[in-house]
Amino acid sequence: MDSVVSLKEYNELKSIMLDIKEMVSTLVNQDRQELLTPKEVCKILKIGRSTYQRYVDAGVLEQIQIGKNNSRAYVKRLELERLIDEGKL
Repeated sequence: MDSVVSLKEYNELKSIMLDIKEMVSTLVNQDRQELLTPKEVCKILKIGRSTYQRYVDAGVLEQIQIGKNNSRAYVKRLELERLIDEGKL
C-alpha cells in the first residue's frame, strides 16, 4: 500500500519536526550548562587533569557519576562557581 502525503501535510509535519528539534536542542543545552565534564572544568580552572583528580580525591570537587555503570563524570556548574567565588579554587 502506497500512501501519498499532500504538500500541506508534508509542510505541517516538517514544521512539527523542526519545533521538536529546537525543543530537544534547548533541553540538551540547558543540561550541558548545568553539568560540566572534567575536561570543561580543567579548561575553566586552567588546570591539568591530574590536578583535577587531586581536587576530586581530596573532596574539594564533587563528581556526579551518570550513565551505564556510572561511566561518565560531571561537576555541577553552580558548585564550581560557588567554590571559585569562595576562593576555594
